[in-house]
Amino acid sequence: MDQQNINLPPVPPPPTPPFFEKTKEIDCLEEKTWFSRYKYIIILTAIFLAVFVIVIPRVFHKDVKNIQISGDRVSMTLGKSNISAELATKSSASFLINSGKMSSLNTGEFAVIPMEQVRYLEQKYTDFIHCDSPGEEEGKNSLINVGLIAKTSTAEMKMRDVEKLVEKGNLVVVEIYGSELKNIQGLKREISSYGIFVVEKVSPNIYYLIDDIKIIKEKYQ
Repeated sequence: MDQQNINLPPVPPPPTPPFFEKTKEIDCLEEKTWFSRYKYIIILTAIFLAVFVIVIPRVFHKDVKNIQISGDRVSMTLGKSNISAELATKSSASFLINSGKMSSLNTGEFAVIPMEQVRYLEQKYTDFIHCDSPGEEEGKNSLINVGLIAKTSTAEMKMRDVEKLVEKGNLVVVEIYGSELKNIQGLKREISSYGIFVVEKVSPNIYYLIDDIKIIKEKYQ
C-alpha cells in the first residue's frame, strides 16, 4: 500500500484566476467615476445654459442706452427712438402699482394710482380695489400708465423686485426718487404684428428717470 501511494502522480497546483475577474473590478471602478467620462459634456452644457440665461435676454430686450445729461436736458436711445427731454427737479413720488412689468433690462411700464389719489379714495370709499366694491369704477379711472427708466444698477435691481411682487398679483406701494421727463421729443409709436393682427403699443402717460425705488408695502390691503 505504501509503495502505491509513493508512485501516485503529483497533485497539480490550483489554477490561476482568469483575467476577466480583474477586468470586472476595473469596470466597477469606472462606474463610480462616471463624471470623468462626461465632464466635458457637462461643462459645455453649463456654458450653454449660462449664455442662454445671461446673453440672450440682453440681445432681445430693448434697453435704454446712451443716457446723456447736460444741465436740465437728457437724451437717450429708447427702443427705436432717439429721444430728448427736459428734466424736472429731482423729487420723490409714491404710487400704488396695480399691474405691469419690465419692458427691458432697465425700463418698466406699470399701471399705477398716485398715492395722493389713493388717500382720497380711501376716505371716500370703504373699498376701491375689489370687484363690485363701492369705489371700483373710480379706482379704475384713476389708473395711469407710468414708464420708469432706471438710471442706476441699484434702481434696476429694485425694479425687478417690484416686478416679481406684481407678477404674484400683489398691489405694491412704492416710492421713487428721480426726475419726471417733460416735453419729450422723438418718441416713436411702436406697432407690432401678431399674425393678422396689428397692435399699436400705448405709450406711458408719464416717464421718470429714476435714481432709486423703494418698496413701501409689498401687499396693499
